[in-house]
Amino acid sequence: MIFLDTSALAKRYVEEPDSCTLEALFHDRVKEAYVSTLALPEFAAALGRKVRFSETSRDEAFKAMRYF
Repeated sequence: MIFLDTSALAKRYVEEPDSCTLEALFHDRVKEAYVSTLALPEFAAALGRKVRFSETSRDEAFKAMRYF
């Protein structure tokens, strides 16, 4: 079991530094992951910031939200 905060979750859905490290952790060790109930609004806010600062496209942000 592992608890993920929103910054770690973002690395699973949007390419960021250390995304590969987190993905490897999931494939190799994690069977269950837990997140806070605040993860959804925090994730949406993080995606909005990435769009505003041109770190990701609006389409990619919508795609990440759907997968989340």
